[in-house]
Amino acid sequence: MRHAFLATSALLAATIAIGYREARAQSQPPSRQIPIRVSLGGFHGQFLSYVNQDAVGSRANGGSGELGKVEETSDSEIHFLGRSTLSNGITVGFQVELEANTAADQIDESWAFAEGVFGRVELGSLNNVHYRMRVVAPEAFTRGFITNDGNATTVLANVTGSPTSDSTLNDTVSRFRDNDSQKINYYTPRFGGLQLGASYVPDSSQDNFAPFSQDSAYTRGVAVAGNFARTFGAFDVAAYGGYFRWQGPQISPTAGAPDPDIYSFGAKLGYAGFAVGASYGKLRRGRTGAAGTNGPSQAGTGAFRLEGRAFDLGAIYKFGAAAMSLTYFNGRNNDSPVVGPDTGSDKFTGAALEGKYILGPGISLEAALFTAKFQANGSTGGTTGALANTDNKGTGLITGLLLSF
Repeated sequence: MRHAFLATSALLAATIAIGYREARAQSQPPSRQIPIRVSLGGFHGQFLSYVNQDAVGSRANGGSGELGKVEETSDSEIHFLGRSTLSNGITVGFQVELEANTAADQIDESWAFAEGVFGRVELGSLNNVHYRMRVVAPEAFTRGFITNDGNATTVLANVTGSPTSDSTLNDTVSRFRDNDSQKINYYTPRFGGLQLGASYVPDSSQDNFAPFSQDSAYTRGVAVAGNFARTFGAFDVAAYGGYFRWQGPQISPTAGAPDPDIYSFGAKLGYAGFAVGASYGKLRRGRTGAAGTNGPSQAGTGAFRLEGRAFDLGAIYKFGAAAMSLTYFNGRNNDSPVVGPDTGSDKFTGAALEGKYILGPGISLEAALFTAKFQANGSTGGTTGALANTDNKGTGLITGLLLSF
């Protein structure tokens, strides 16, 4: 892996150097260079939901454990965007994403980039190309509700032992402990609709400022992906395939944890405002963190598996300022003990009828009518904060106002 990394670094440096020379030869330099200009972007969403679900919360101290049916939630970020084009034609910039709600991870993503005829290079804390280049089932809900972004789990209690963000329980393109880890991403220019990408992830911790021990984390991650997007007459075609692999922790001088990997693919076809799409993903040989936690920098040497698959199907129709979609998701993860009886998979299934109406530039009203179910496998493994290892079914409606800027 070390030799592969050195070779990749040398190739990347050569590519940038060639791009530098080509851009200089092909472009007319401006009379003066413009300093980096910073602008603001992001989104602000406020959502009201009603959900009738079976599960109850903690019954400590004699409490009923009954969960509320009506909730008001929000999801907002402010993005600081900076960029400048050099006299050689290469654009250099950065993006910093600030959570607009109080969060343990107050700065979501933070990275720098350079792009030109050689493609695009990103350095910093952001998702890898396996996740960023994905094509999944379409939804009218802007940030996804029933598929992949997993927003359904903000209003429906996950009562299984499986995590929702690191497994395939509700994501066909699972990030599996690489949620904004420090990394380098590279994308080729798009040729005839095709673009390729590659990532190298030194370790699974975010905002890391010191060397990380290989016996306490997943390290030396490599991701590759490609997508295709092109219009053929009246048809819009998009397709995707990606693969991501970690090297497991070196838990002793002579033994290491398994090397987990994830692969996924998806496609979408559009015609006259109507589009259909689907995606599939599979995660193999993963483990929970030490002591059963799911933090992104945990060892992954825990006693429970993270293995599973997920798929989604969806259709959307856009007419004028409105859109409607129908989407289905089916995911599962096996959190059985690594040593001991296999108790099968935790499961999550859901379907949503969604609508959106654009009131003006960047302003939309959105809603989803959904039904979803968690089914637990009965193992004693699980995520920190799971209510109980049981089943939970819910039906509800969520509606909200989303402002994008």
